Amino acid sequence: MASFDPPDDDATLGGANTHTAPAQQPFIITTSFPKQDSATRRLIRSHVMRGVNKGKPRARRATREVPESTTAVGRPGPQKVAAKPAVDGAGEIVGGWSPAAAAGARESMWAIFTPAKLASEISLARPMAVLTRPMQQLIYESFTIIKPALYVLWSKFRVEGETNSAFCVDTLSLHPAMVPITLFAAQSYRDQARGEASASSAARAYFGQALRRLQQSLDSKADATSYPTMVVVTSLAAASLTFGELETTQKHLDGLERIIQVRGGLASLPERHYIEHKAQAIGLGLAMATGKRPRLFQDKYSEEGQGWGCEIAQGRSARHFPELKAIMTTPSSTLDPRLLYVYADLREFSRLANEAATPTTTTGNKNAARIPIGAFSKVGSSIPYRLTQLGFPPTSLEEVLRLSMLAYAKTLVMRLKGFLARLDSLADKVKTALEAQLLARRLVVRDDGNEQEEQSADRILLWAVFTVTVALCEDNIGRDDDTETQGWCRSCLVQILTILRLHTWTEVQTALKQFLWVDLLHDRPARVIFEQVQRQLI
Repeated sequence: MASFDPPDDDATLGGANTHTAPAQQPFIITTSFPKQDSATRRLIRSHVMRGVNKGKPRARRATREVPESTTAVGRPGPQKVAAKPAVDGAGEIVGGWSPAAAAGARESMWAIFTPAKLASEISLARPMAVLTRPMQQLIYESFTIIKPALYVLWSKFRVEGETNSAFCVDTLSLHPAMVPITLFAAQSYRDQARGEASASSAARAYFGQALRRLQQSLDSKADATSYPTMVVVTSLAAASLTFGELETTQKHLDGLERIIQVRGGLASLPERHYIEHKAQAIGLGLAMATGKRPRLFQDKYSEEGQGWGCEIAQGRSARHFPELKAIMTTPSSTLDPRLLYVYADLREFSRLANEAATPTTTTGNKNAARIPIGAFSKVGSSIPYRLTQLGFPPTSLEEVLRLSMLAYAKTLVMRLKGFLARLDSLADKVKTALEAQLLARRLVVRDDGNEQEEQSADRILLWAVFTVTVALCEDNIGRDDDTETQGWCRSCLVQILTILRLHTWTEVQTALKQFLWVDLLHDRPARVIFEQVQRQLI
C-alpha cells in the first residue's frame, strides 16, 4: 500500500507546521484484483449501458425476428422499423405495408412494433378503457388490416410532411368512444370474414358503447365541435362504409359536415390533416356506390370551366397526351379539355407515386422522392369531384375514360378486399360504355391507313378494362367463382386482348404502363387477372 501526504498549506504560507500522522492521512489502494469472468463483465456492462442505446436493439429485433405473416402497429417514437410484409394468394400485401414503405421507414416519426409489444404500447397510450386480451387482438387487427385499406397511400408510400397519426395507438386516448369504435370495426370485420350474416352480439355491444359516448360529447357545448369528436364521427362513417351501410354512412357524413361548418369550413383544418383525407375517401366510396357527387369538397369548379386547370401536372406533362391519340383526334365539339386536365393530374401523380415507391436501399439516395402533400390531398378531393361533375354520352370513348379514371382514383384511396360497399352505380355505367365500345370495335372495318389510331383506341380500352376489374372485383381476384361484375369484365378483357393480339404478360404490362399505372398497387392483381383469362385467348 502507498500513502500520499498533501502539501502543508500553512507551511507554504509561512504558518506553523500542523502535519498529521501518516496513519490519519487518506490513501489509495493500488492492489489489483483478478480479471473478471465473461459473465460478470456482461452483467456489469448491462447495468452501465442500460438506457444508453434505448430503442436500437428493439429496432433490430423488429426487423430481424418478425415472421412474414406478421404486420406492425405504431406509436410515437424517434424511429420507424417496418416488419417484412406478408402476401396473400392473390399477391396482395396483407396489412398495407410494402417494401417501399419499409425502405423509407426510418425517416418517419412513428416506431413500429410486433404484436407482442402491442399491450405495452396500448398501456403507454392510456386508453379510456380496460382492455382484455381478446380486445387487444381486435385492436391489432384494426391497425394492420382495416386502417391500411382506408389509407392506401399513407401506408404504402413516402409522403411529404407529417406521418398519418391514424396508425398510432395514441389515437385511442383521444376520446372515450375511440376504443369501442375500433373494437366494433374489428369485430364486424371478423364476423363477416367468418361468413356470419349479421353482426355478433359483441359487435353490437361495442357499437352501442361508441354511440352513447359520442352522444355525451355532442350534448356538451365544449366538446361538440372538438377534434376528438370529429375523429369519432369520421371513424363511425368509415366503419359503416366498410360494411356496406350506405344510408348510415351518409348520415355520419352529414353530421361531420355540420361540425366542420360550425368550426368555419374545411379551411379550419390543416391541409395535411388526416380527418380531411379520411372524409374524402369515404365520400369517394359513397359517390361510386350511389352515383352522387362526393361530399365535403369546396365548390370552386364552375360549370363554365373556371378553376378546372391542372392542379398537379405542370409544363409539357399538362399539354401532351400521345397515349390518348384516339380521343385527341375526335371533333373538337365533343372533346372536353377538362377531362384531359384531370388525366394529366392523375398521370403526374402516378409518376410521383412510382418514384416514391422506389426503395432507398436500391437507389442509394437517402433523400428519395416523396409524394408532395399537395398532390396527395388532390387525389382524394378535387380529382373525384371534377370527374363526377363531368358527363359524356353513355357509350362514348370519353365516358369510358372518365369512369375508368374514377375507378383508378378508388384504387389509390381505399382498398379492403371483400368488405367495402359494392360500387353498383359505377359498375353499371362502366359496363354500358365498355360493351358499346367493344361492339363498335367488332363491327368496324379495319383500315390500314388508320391502324395507329384504331390501335390507340383499343389500348385505351385495354387499360380501362384492367383498371375497372382491379377496382371493382378485388374481392374475387384469384378465385374461380366469378361474380356478375367479374364475369362481364373477363369477357371484355378476352375480346380486347384478342383484338390487340397480346398473349404474354410482358406485352400486356408494357401496354398498361403507357397510361395511368402505379406498379406497386396494380401489377400484382393485374397479372393474376391476366393469367386467369390467358387460356381463353384465341
